[in-house]
Amino acid sequence: MDIKKEFININISKKNSEIVLLLCIAVLSEIIFDREGYYSKNLELKEFTVKVLEKDYREYIFNARPALFARIVKDLRQSHNKNIVQFLKIAKNIQVFLKKNIIYKSDNEEKQQKKVNKNNKNIDVIDAWRKVIES
Repeated sequence: MDIKKEFININISKKNSEIVLLLCIAVLSEIIFDREGYYSKNLELKEFTVKVLEKDYREYIFNARPALFARIVKDLRQSHNKNIVQFLKIAKNIQVFLKKNIIYKSDNEEKQQKKVNKNNKNIDVIDAWRKVIES
């Protein structure tokens, strides 16, 4: 099963907070390190950290994605240990973010598939005319 789908379907509560923490870390790694899937530019991640993670990091942290990821994981673990309510809220924010993005991505994939099909039809017509001209 896909880790993102598993995270979306999990019931986030104090009882399973350890599992939620591990899934959060895995999902965040996919969000942060996947340049094509979510954010292509590092500075675009700032909006994600402010809105979803409710943390405002300094600009230098966004220069390298591994540094940003390490900082987020550190803060998540501290939040999990010190303020479980805040941690659960952040986990639910991540869950909502993924749900919205899965819907958005599926819509985009359908549009891309329609474009590919249309382009293939155009190529078929061009090839047919090319054969007519060559014969």
